[in-house]
Amino acid sequence: MQPYQIIRSKEDLLSHLNSSQKLEIRNLQQMERYLEMNVPSEVWEDASNKNLLSFSKELVQETEEFIFFGRGIQYFHLVSFLTNLTELDLQNNKISDISSISKLKNLKKLYLSYNYIEDISTLKSLLNLTHLFLSSNKLTSYKLALPNLVELSLSGNKLQDTSGLQHSPKLERLNLSETETTDLRTIPHQLFGLKELQLSSNNITEISYLSNIVDLQSLNLGINKYMQKVKKF
Repeated sequence: MQPYQIIRSKEDLLSHLNSSQKLEIRNLQQMERYLEMNVPSEVWEDASNKNLLSFSKELVQETEEFIFFGRGIQYFHLVSFLTNLTELDLQNNKISDISSISKLKNLKKLYLSYNYIEDISTLKSLLNLTHLFLSSNKLTSYKLALPNLVELSLSGNKLQDTSGLQHSPKLERLNLSETETTDLRTIPHQLFGLKELQLSSNNITEISYLSNIVDLQSLNLGINKYMQKVKKF
């Protein structure tokens, strides 16, 4: 049986990938170690094409939750092999490309806040998502049609278009704080079940439109400097 090669550094990994020895990733600790090395995506693609990487059956089938918070990574392409993932946390990193996530069809909870993401169009295939967190990225629009979303956070993005909200009628919690929102008519009337709405630190002056959302239980309008005293609605 071929001995398992221990990879302790980026140099070790690059050296391995230049050899013909196959590396099997057997558990999440190994996965995290490789991700921490922040090897460019083209290296992984080259290794895959040469059939130098393999993933144990147990790792692929049994892993449902993967948390990699605040490690400063830019690439995470290996995650795409974990096709049974239902929860993925990649918050507080340096990620800009999230195209590989589109393969994770079973995802229900996805945490991507505090990254450098500009394009989220590849998430349109994740129709099972119920919770999506995209705060403090570089988004200018939200056009996804995700029918099963219950919670969505877009705070800290300079949004010009939120038309995708109308396609998530099950939304109960929505965070649009610090999104430069001025007109609440951008919040579609289809969100009948919305219970919690965060709108702090915007430029809102008028909130009468929200009277259409009859199930609303919690509303945060803090630090909207142009808004007059709010009357009960």
